Amino acid sequence: MSAPVISNLSQFQLSPFGAQASGRQILADEQMQKLLQNFQASSQEQSSTGYHALAVISAVNSLRSSAVPVNSYVRNGSPSTRCISGPGFEIEYELNMGLSQTDITITDIRVVRQSARKVTEPALWNVEEDAENGSWKVASTPSYNLQAASQRGGTIEKPLQIGINGYCGGIREAAEILPDHISKGDPAVIDKLKASGYELFYTPQHKAGKAGWEFVRRLGKRTPSEDVVKAGRVLASYMKDAHQRGLRVEWTSHRGGSAVLTEAMRCLKQANVDLKGTQRIFLSDHTSSHYEADIARRAIGMDVRDSKWFNSSPGLAQVIGGQRFGGATVACSLNKLVNHTPRDQIASEFVGTAYDVVAQSKNTMAVGGLVGALGTEPGFALAVLGAILASAPTLTEGYHRSPVEPLKTLAKKVQNKVF
Repeated sequence: MSAPVISNLSQFQLSPFGAQASGRQILADEQMQKLLQNFQASSQEQSSTGYHALAVISAVNSLRSSAVPVNSYVRNGSPSTRCISGPGFEIEYELNMGLSQTDITITDIRVVRQSARKVTEPALWNVEEDAENGSWKVASTPSYNLQAASQRGGTIEKPLQIGINGYCGGIREAAEILPDHISKGDPAVIDKLKASGYELFYTPQHKAGKAGWEFVRRLGKRTPSEDVVKAGRVLASYMKDAHQRGLRVEWTSHRGGSAVLTEAMRCLKQANVDLKGTQRIFLSDHTSSHYEADIARRAIGMDVRDSKWFNSSPGLAQVIGGQRFGGATVACSLNKLVNHTPRDQIASEFVGTAYDVVAQSKNTMAVGGLVGALGTEPGFALAVLGAILASAPTLTEGYHRSPVEPLKTLAKKVQNKVF
């Protein structure tokens, strides 16, 4: 059903908001007008409230442009109803065909700061070392922009470290898990994190995500879940904020956090944002295809010089959801060769790409051989056990340096309980 044509604003009790400038006209009823005017007045304050209000007004004004805002998505499958999910707020609006252009009607503005504080909405949190208790301490309130974080880093020498959680028991558990993945298991880097602190983009876990098996529910579906889309839009606004502030950022996702990070990069791609190599990503134990992440990061000008930008355990979630049975690695190599290799280097790069293809073919045949040897090959039972253990979320919290890490983790847990 097409959107209604608005010919008489008074009939719908709508009036234009803001100055009549170029671009789309923004319409709102009397209640929304008062709310927007209050936000506009508060945006002049030099305080956290002022920054929050300014973010709301900036998001509203971004609707005037012809490009869709980076944190906007279709709401409930309706082609005309959309939503902007930003840090601490949501703006619902409709596209209406006017006399000469597409007008915007603001239908609802929801302030979700309290929900973010209650950890039921995705938001960014500062995490620091709690030396007294030998753990990590999460800030009492989330950050709605990177203003405070920029005081702690964001340079080439000291880039901001921001983690994105996947499955976890809550924000405190996520805060304990991410440092091992951000540091790639290096104790020296963890010590640096303890001195500087880090930022955690916390995404509450819903439905199948609570068990770490969201990828199973999404198998065969091309579009991500609404939870991932919403979290990705919020994350995209932080990534754009970092870009506008000229900050250097390293984003590290753990398990299902890779889907949120990939969705955020897709948002920036839709808005034609070019990061000019100032940000980079690392996927740890990813449960979504790193090939899709590779396409997205290259499209927005991420720093792609790292030869090792993902790490995976041999768990089912990683093999099926992240590796796509190994095809993601080959696809990344082919994509780099075809679209991101200078002509004078194609010959030399082709050798490495061919090696990846052959190696993956051998791995595929090896899997077939193992299946054929079921019941006759003792190593098969160990391989299956390793895959099962590597799929247990409680055994895959740490950074994996080798495929036997889950076995070592299980041995330690058994030892601690027995002795």
